Amino acid sequence: MKKILFVLTNNNKLGNTNKETGFYLPEVAHPYEILKNSFKIEFASILGGKAPISGLESISSDSVSKKFYENHSDFYKNTKKLNSLNYADYDAIFFAGGHGTMWDFPKNKDISNAIVTIYEKGGVIASVCHGPAALVDVKLSNGKYLLSNKKFTSFTNAEEEAINYTNIVPLLLETALINNGGIFEKADLWKKKVVVDSRIITGQNPASAYGVAEELKVLLEN
Repeated sequence: MKKILFVLTNNNKLGNTNKETGFYLPEVAHPYEILKNSFKIEFASILGGKAPISGLESISSDSVSKKFYENHSDFYKNTKKLNSLNYADYDAIFFAGGHGTMWDFPKNKDISNAIVTIYEKGGVIASVCHGPAALVDVKLSNGKYLLSNKKFTSFTNAEEEAINYTNIVPLLLETALINNGGIFEKADLWKKKVVVDSRIITGQNPASAYGVAEELKVLLEN
């Protein structure tokens, strides 16, 4: 059975505000639900241990998120420390979103090593919403940016502006990723958008999480 590594943020603070953040629950729950029966899934974070959650309000209206939250707390309360793993053991790596990722995912050495190892052995790199923060400035062994000349998407500058977070986040994700030489694609605010290019799957926002998981399943099964 092929293995997928889900990577969650450890960051629980929204910059200098008093607001709490973390990984966004539906962006983990829905991909997990789609992939769990076909692949072995493990959970990791940069520091290991408990990963903070945002999006708990979804539990009241989203049965999938409610089920994950109530039945799989061991996954997000006991994540494996990323650099303790043998990245070559995994066929894919998935970076869940949530604003917490904006502080600990970009330019992290362990995340970059995991991405490059998995990608260069023929594996799949998937991410959704703010999860593509993991891809910022990632370079392959040949010195080229992972996203160079590739199509991709992420949470957009316009979506960040719409929730008044432009001056809170440490970087604008769309801009940072475009600076890596790729081709940014986007839909209207909050609309589903999934882009697949060269074993890299990206989704624009929470509405895209399901689609990212579906595309990941297709790539791993073919």
